[in-house]
Amino acid sequence: MVPPGVAWQRLLLLQEVLDDQPELARAVRRLPLRDQLSLTLELLEDAHEPQALPANVVRFRPRMT
Repeated sequence: MVPPGVAWQRLLLLQEVLDDQPELARAVRRLPLRDQLSLTLELLEDAHEPQALPANVVRFRPRMT
């Protein structure tokens, strides 16, 4: 489950993308409301999954003191 703060940040990012790309915004607005909600939920869920790091990147681990 996505924490509420993270979800709101993602929704704000989605709104920024729609503001910057009017063609995309028109296409989304023409979708039925149920499809708009489904698309939004998919974007929220997909963004939650961590992406694999490239082979040359070492994951940060804090020092144990």
